[in-house]
Amino acid sequence: MSFVLGIDTSNYTTSCALLDTADMSIRSCKKLLPVKQGERGLRQSDAVFHHTKQLPELMK
Repeated sequence: MSFVLGIDTSNYTTSCALLDTADMSIRSCKKLLPVKQGERGLRQSDAVFHHTKQLPELMK
């Protein structure tokens, strides 16, 4: 049995997915970054900060 982990980050969301190659099932989750209303995303340094805080929580 093996697994494949995928991580996707943007200026809007932190996402991860786990593929179980034994039965090809996928488990995924995502969380929005705290972008203020009316803004178009976060600066790269702010986005990285939030991704590093959110990824461990999502991977549980």
